[in-house]
Amino acid sequence: MGMVSASAQEATTPYILSQVEANTYAVTMTNDEITAAFDAQWVADAWNIGAALPAGTVMFENDDLVITAAVDKTPVYTANGKLPQIKKENPGYTGYVNAGSTLAQNNWEEGITIQDIAEVKASNHGIVAVTPKKAGVLSFGVYAGNNSREIGIYKLATDDEKAEGEFGAMIATNNFRNDGENGTVENAPAFVEAQVEAGRQYALMAGGNKNLCLHQIKFVAQGGSVDGISSAETTTVKNITAIYTLAGAQVSSLQDGVNIVKYSDGTSAKIVK
Repeated sequence: MGMVSASAQEATTPYILSQVEANTYAVTMTNDEITAAFDAQWVADAWNIGAALPAGTVMFENDDLVITAAVDKTPVYTANGKLPQIKKENPGYTGYVNAGSTLAQNNWEEGITIQDIAEVKASNHGIVAVTPKKAGVLSFGVYAGNNSREIGIYKLATDDEKAEGEFGAMIATNNFRNDGENGTVENAPAFVEAQVEAGRQYALMAGGNKNLCLHQIKFVAQGGSVDGISSAETTTVKNITAIYTLAGAQVSSLQDGVNIVKYSDGTSAKIVK
């Protein structure tokens, strides 16, 4: 499938993503580990804070899925951006993929290809591709500061489909805001999820004028569940809509101690800051 096919990656090169809990994948390598593990040409030239992966780099693989860098210089940063916010909720995470704004004009266009996107966007913006080995639910989350943004999952066309003039389609999007206005929670993470097929490649995309920090990828195989996400559910988005203290007082941001967080899909969770 073109640019997203696996590169001639050294077998000894470690995965830059790890399975941090059941069905959940994130960056846990430190910048020193990245520098020691990867060729010098892979180390990010922007502020020396991570790696700039070539297209096709396998970022993680197990029996459920393969995660790859979809375009050249897909950046994995271990400093700056929303990392301090990410680490408040996920102390074991050491970095994120800079999803940036990987679709021009903030519009989702039917028929756009990864090559099109790579040509119109500057460097330091990345796209991650996920190939599930089983049918199930794929989701990912970003931190995006305190502005409105858009994220989505794009189903890539096969070579046969391209030959027939088909170039894939966006199968799930989440237009969200997290500026603290109109009942939203400032600096909250946003998620999008979709039902996916085995053996098909999906690009994790972001739209906006500023960077979006992709901190977490989840995949739940058919029949499995984690954190309230079931592979039998229809496509939904999951944003934080309210935060409460244990005493029941609603607050605008996560407080020290235990927080009760409610999501837009009706689920809730306890988060300790």
